[in-house]
Amino acid sequence: MEQNVGLCIFLIEAFTCQEMIKEFLVDCTVPDMSRFTAGLIGTAMQMVYKFEEQQIVSYLDNTNDFEQWIHQTQGSHILNERIRDS
Repeated sequence: MEQNVGLCIFLIEAFTCQEMIKEFLVDCTVPDMSRFTAGLIGTAMQMVYKFEEQQIVSYLDNTNDFEQWIHQTQGSHILNERIRDS
């Protein structure tokens, strides 16, 4: 996992699903599986952080102009979504 950032991102995205969290962390019948799964997710998060650390720092530095930062990184369509939500 430490050599494959794409795999780490896939794992993190997979565990954004509520059913995956419930199955592997809450309702798991294998005693050490929850601990193992949490360790994998933690390792994946650390690896992605190392890979994206500079982007995260840039993002945090630009929080004063949050709306412009989102527009710059996500594209102009995001402003239309905000208007539609209002």
